[in-house]
Amino acid sequence: MDGVERWIATGSAVVTFSVLLSAVGVYAYGRSLPADSVVTVQATLPEPPQHVWQLLGDPSRRTEWRPKVERVGRIDDREGLPVWRELDASGDRFDFVVLESVPDRRLVIEVASPEQIGMTGRWIWTLAPDAAGTTLTLEESTAIDNPLWRGLDRLVRHPTQRAQTEVDLLAAHLRL
Repeated sequence: MDGVERWIATGSAVVTFSVLLSAVGVYAYGRSLPADSVVTVQATLPEPPQHVWQLLGDPSRRTEWRPKVERVGRIDDREGLPVWRELDASGDRFDFVVLESVPDRRLVIEVASPEQIGMTGRWIWTLAPDAAGTTLTLEESTAIDNPLWRGLDRLVRHPTQRAQTEVDLLAAHLRL
């Protein structure tokens, strides 16, 4: 083995060891975190609840305010509850079931196929009229059982980021 081959072999071993050590570290970090997470975010919107509901309460309109979603459509109901499928530009899908829909007041959706995204989740949207328009509250309850995915999720985003992004996207679209 000449010097270049030795250098390449050593470099490959160092990279492999570093990747494995990083994965072990992320796994250990994920094990130190609770699997379950509940966060709540809130925003005040200048529109009345009826206007906010027109967009939020109709899952077929999610493409209008969630830019990564390319298509949304109904799929087979589950235990009498409507199930929707979102598809993004890369072909990833997210199926969710509408557990509760109270016009102008409350929408509760839940992950219909947790194996698709590696987590369970429930999102409770609450709309309350106020002097400025609407107080919009989103409570997100998630569980990521796999410690590696849990560690990665926490490393790439703040616990409130997913919920805050949803509220911000909806609010931005309503302001257009």
